[in-house]
Amino acid sequence: MTDLLSLADVTHETFSPAVKQNFTVRWPDVTEDLVLTEVKIGRMDDDPRRKRVPFSLLFLGTTPNLTLNQMIHPMENPALGAMEIFITPLGPDSDSGLMVYQACFN
Repeated sequence: MTDLLSLADVTHETFSPAVKQNFTVRWPDVTEDLVLTEVKIGRMDDDPRRKRVPFSLLFLGTTPNLTLNQMIHPMENPALGAMEIFITPLGPDSDSGLMVYQACFN
């Protein structure tokens, strides 16, 4: 079994070099490449329990008329390896019509 990237330890800096790279989602009945389009840094507060700056990832699907469900998806990136990320479909991109997805990390 492939070791999964520990999402408990990732930061926005982990994903920033992977902008414009593919993250391949593989299920028995569908394979979809999601392109990481943006890493958005959230607002930090004074909560001493917070271990990292909140951030979100925006992905763009590559297959017309395909929407992945809101759930944890197994995905793989050539640089970062295998991981499981909870993504939410936000709606179609206004230019391409392809689905936009978001993953949030607090």
